[in-house]
Amino acid sequence: DEFYVKSGLPFPLHDYYQGYPQMENGIGKARFFLYGFKRKLGHSRLKFRKIAVLTSVSARNVFSQVKRELRQRGVRLDYFCVPSRFWGPQVTVAGLLTGSDLRDYITDHLDRLRQYERIFVSRVTLNDDRLFLDGLQGNLSDLSSKIRFCADSGSEFADCLIE
Repeated sequence: DEFYVKSGLPFPLHDYYQGYPQMENGIGKARFFLYGFKRKLGHSRLKFRKIAVLTSVSARNVFSQVKRELRQRGVRLDYFCVPSRFWGPQVTVAGLLTGSDLRDYITDHLDRLRQYERIFVSRVTLNDDRLFLDGLQGNLSDLSSKIRFCADSGSEFADCLIE
């Protein structure tokens, strides 16, 4: 997927990935997210009208497509690419965002983020013990009660939005 992100080309269609045998290596993950999101969302009724997603630089192409899909349903989604201050700018994937990266971003942009009904962060940023890679506890609700961790798959992200 990185080649498509860097080149600005669209992701291949769902069938191209032939069952996604390389998903754990990141190959097809973006298309699988979009495919699962659209299938799960269907014609369901949505809970929110204005949401934000804090994500990585690499996920911007995915969320730009999700944004278009939700706009057709009357929902405003704004996505914010959180830079990796901890590892450096060459790290651009959500799974390597740290608690301090997210905490710093939220603190720096809190006034802007207050306008949203819900602020989503990918659960992939946390380990099984709900810790970020830098050891911070995975709870940012002290910064805003609107923050929710949502799953890494498109269908589970859609679940977070459906009534």
